[in-house]
Order: sequence, then C-alpha cells, then structure tokens
Amino acid sequence: MTTLETALQWRALGIGTIPILAGSKRPACPWKRYQSEMPSIGRLKAWFGSGGYGLAVVTGWRGLVVVDWDNVCKMTRWQCSLTRGVYASVVLTYAVHTRNGFHFYFFTDEQPHNWHGDGVDVKAAGGYVLAPPSIHPSGHRYEAIGKPSDIQRISHIRDLLPQYKEPTPIMPITDDYDRAWRAVGGGNNYAQVALAGELDRLAQAGQGERNNTLCRCAFSLGQLMADLDRAAVDRELLAGALAVGLSEQEARATIESGLTAGEASPR
Repeated sequence: MTTLETALQWRALGIGTIPILAGSKRPACPWKRYQSEMPSIGRLKAWFGSGGYGLAVVTGWRGLVVVDWDNVCKMTRWQCSLTRGVYASVVLTYAVHTRNGFHFYFFTDEQPHNWHGDGVDVKAAGGYVLAPPSIHPSGHRYEAIGKPSDIQRISHIRDLLPQYKEPTPIMPITDDYDRAWRAVGGGNNYAQVALAGELDRLAQAGQGERNNTLCRCAFSLGQLMADLDRAAVDRELLAGALAVGLSEQEARATIESGLTAGEASPR
C-alpha cells in the first residue's frame, strides 16, 4: 500500500495524518493545526502523492492513544501481568513493529496525556507517531501487524498501564518533536514558524511550480537568516525539494540562489 493510500485509509477511520521529512522524525509542515483539523483529501494528495514523505499518525483523534514499548523484555513482562480481557485486547489490536520494539494502538473513552515511563511511552492528544510505510532514520521500515480497522477500544489507559500517572499541572508536557522544531532557528519563534510555513508551501506546490516555489521559499527564509541556522535551513529545504520530486542538483542550485538573494535583502 502506498503512503497516500495509507493516509486515505486513516482518514476514512477519522484519524489525521501528517507528512514527515525523509530520513527524520520531523514534520514537513506546521502540524499542530492538524490536532483538530482533518487534512482534506486534496492536501493528503499534495503531501503524499509523490511518495517522498514519510507518514505520521496524529494521536488524540477519536481518543486514539499509542503505547510505545522500546524494550521488548519489559514489554513481555508487561504482557504477562495483564488480565485475560486486557491481554486479548493487546493481542487483537493494530500494532506496529518499530526499530526497537512495538507500538500498540487503542481508542480510549478518556483523554490521557502524553506520558513517559520505564521503557514505555504513551502518545496521546498533542503527539504523533511514525507509522507504516515510513522508514525510521536508522533505515528500519515500520511494519504493520494487522490493519488500522483492528484498533481495540479500552475504557481507561490504566487498564493497560497501572503505573500511568496524570502529569501535575505545573509540569507542562513538551514532546520530542516540538523540541526538534524549537532547535531549528536558535529559539526564535517567528523564524521557526516561517520555516515550517515555507516547508508546508513547498509540500503543496503543484507540478510545474515546484522549482519556482522552492526559490521563493528559500528567498523568504534567506531574509530571516539572522535568526536561522543556514545549514539547517539548507538541509530542510533540500529534503522538502527531493520529496516533491525535484532533482538534487536542481534543488541545491535553486536553494543557494534563493537564500543568497534573501540574505541580501533582510527583513
């Protein structure tokens, strides 16, 4: 199944997806809006039609949570501790073989928070997980076990993980992906938003418009280079350009030209 077909399959289940830059875990668009806005079919085609982006499932839709085990030994002990009914849900639900362990998908009747435990994470509202047919930065291909339509419903996350704890109000939750976005641009929020927006614009560029769009994106970001890291911007733009089908040689020349012109006319 292609990435686009997979995204459409998730959409039919009422679950949003977002594009991921090739070779990374970082979104190729400003993704927070898609926690509550379902991407249109046209947008999914623009993102995933070329096959250049990976795919991530946005957790929180319909109460979707993903229990992420990165230690198989601890996961096995956890499974052995479950009651018969909960164990059956774990066996029957949609799962994904990740680089180091497994993702187990569930719908819940509550709205749990993102949470980190001993060898296990809970990805809930405000998070996302890479999903098949994406490829991990290490080169590992995510492998599905079952179908998304197999996702089981549970009443409470503590039915699965008795050790799960609600975070205290004074400890804001920040996921790894938000930290990655803030790392680009040296902490300048406006510059980060601009970078995310230009990558989104590039991802949506139509056939025959992509090189010109790349040039405009590079020029716009070049104007903000005082607040951005040029090597990081160059890398992200190149990944986006390759994802929409531009050749590396063409993309590198366009990015260099656009950034240089933008730097000569700073905002």
